[in-house]
Amino acid sequence: MLVVSFPLQEKPAEIYARFCRTPGTAILASGGEPRPQSHFPLARWSFMAARPFMVFSCFRERLSLTPDNTNLALPGDPLAALERLLAAFRLTAVDAPVPLPAGAIGYLSYELRTAVERVPARATDDLGLPHLYLAFYDAVVSIDHHRNTVWVTSTGLPEKGPAAVARARERCEELLEQLRRPPEPVSLYPTTLQERALTPTSSFTRPGYLAAVRRVKEYIAAGDVYQVNLAQRFAIPAMLPGFPLFLKLLETNPVPFAAYLSGPGFELVSSSPERFLHFDAAAGVVHTRPIKGTRPRGGTTEEDNRLALELLASEKDRAEHVMIVDLERNDLGRVAEPGSVRVPEFCVLEPFPTVFHLTSTIEARLKRDTGVAKLLRATFPGGSVTGAPKIRAMEIIDEIEPVARGIYTGAIGYFSFTGNLDLNIAIRTLVLAREAVYFYAGGGIVADSDPEQEYQETLDKAAALFDAVGLPRKNFYKSQTGANYDIWREGVGGISKRGFR
Repeated sequence: MLVVSFPLQEKPAEIYARFCRTPGTAILASGGEPRPQSHFPLARWSFMAARPFMVFSCFRERLSLTPDNTNLALPGDPLAALERLLAAFRLTAVDAPVPLPAGAIGYLSYELRTAVERVPARATDDLGLPHLYLAFYDAVVSIDHHRNTVWVTSTGLPEKGPAAVARARERCEELLEQLRRPPEPVSLYPTTLQERALTPTSSFTRPGYLAAVRRVKEYIAAGDVYQVNLAQRFAIPAMLPGFPLFLKLLETNPVPFAAYLSGPGFELVSSSPERFLHFDAAAGVVHTRPIKGTRPRGGTTEEDNRLALELLASEKDRAEHVMIVDLERNDLGRVAEPGSVRVPEFCVLEPFPTVFHLTSTIEARLKRDTGVAKLLRATFPGGSVTGAPKIRAMEIIDEIEPVARGIYTGAIGYFSFTGNLDLNIAIRTLVLAREAVYFYAGGGIVADSDPEQEYQETLDKAAALFDAVGLPRKNFYKSQTGANYDIWREGVGGISKRGFR
C-alpha cells in the first residue's frame, strides 16, 4: 500500500470540490467543531474516493455485482454476500494510518430491513432505487481534522503481485494530480428555487399526519408498542445538482456525518448528525450513538437557553430516550461479549445550527465470531428511527406511512478493507432522482405525544433542508393549509394515497 501525507492548507470544501465531476464520487464529510474531548471523538475524519473498481447493489431479492462494467447477477442473502466480498479484499498485514485506506462506500436503505427481519414491505416504492448500493474503492483521500493532515492511500486492488504495485502507483499519482488542480467552480451552478413558483408536496397532509399520530397512539394504548417513529416525505418537482447542495449544507448546517454519493440515476446528499454504528477492528469495540429528543434553536441567547433547559427537563423526551437506549443495549447485547455492553454517555445535550438533540453512546466488545452480516442483523435498522419493540414498530410504520422510506433511516458510510466500519443514520438526507428532490422528517410517537407538536417537530427538522434548496418554507405551509388541505395532492411521480390498513 502506498501512503502520502501533507498538511491541510485549504478549506476541506475546496478539496471536496475537486471531485464533484469525477465518475462514482463518494464523500463522507465531518463538519462542525472537532470534539476530541467526547468519549468517541467526532468530526475528525473526512474521506473522498472516485472511480470504483466494483459496485455491489441489490433491489429486493436481486443482487448485482458490476466489476469492469460487466453486470453479474448474484443469488443469495445480500448481507452474507457483502461479508464475502469484503473478506475477498481484506487488508490483513497493513498498518494503515487512517481508518479507511480502501473499502466500500455507499448506503443500506431502510428497505433492506426485509433481509434482516420478516417484516412486510407493502408501501409504494415509487423511486425504485437499490436497497443496497456500495462502491468498492482501492484508493482514498482522507482528511484528519484534528491534526490538519491530508492522507492519500492506494492499495492496487483488485490486482495482486506486481500488477497491484503498478496500479497502486498509478492511482496514487492520479489522486495527487487531482488534488493539485484548482477546485471546480461549483458556485456557478444553480442552487436555489427562490425565483420559481414551486409548491412542495408531502406524503401526508397536515390533517393526515395528525390522524396518523392518533393511530399510533391507539396502538400504544392497546399495548402493541411503546414508541413508533413516524415520518413524512417532502417532494419538490425540480432538477437540482446535488454537489452544490452538499457544500451549502456543510456550510450552513455542519454535522459529523455528512455524505455525498453519486450513483446511476441518483445523487444523495446527507446532513446527518447521528451515528448508527462504528466498529474499531483493532480494538474489537462497536458503538452506536442514538439521538432522541429535539428542540429548535432560539432566535436569541435567552430563548436558546430556555429551549435547551426545556429539553433537558422534559420527562417525555427523557422517557423516549431511555426506551431507545435500552433497545440499542439489547441489540448490541445479541452479538457482544457477556458483560461488555455499557453506556459511557447518557442523555447529553448536543447543539446543532437549527436544533438541540439529546444523545447517548452505547458501546460493546463484539464476540470473535461476529462478522458484518451478524452485526447488521442484530442492529439494523437503528432503533431511534423505528421504535420499540422494533419489529412491531416497523410493521406499524409499513401500515401507516404512504410511501416506502427508501434510503431515509437506513445508513450511509463505509466498510473498510481493514475491518473498520462507520455508518450514519440516514436522516436529514436529500435524494435527487426522477427529476425531483425528496427528503423526510419524522419523530418518535409515545403515549403522551401531542399530534400538533409532533407535526411541528417534523417541520423543525426539515427546516435546514428547505433552506438548503432555497425554497421558502411558507410555500410548504401554504400547500398544507390551503382550501383543499384535506385532499391528497398528487405528488411527484404520481403517488396516490393509501388509507390505513
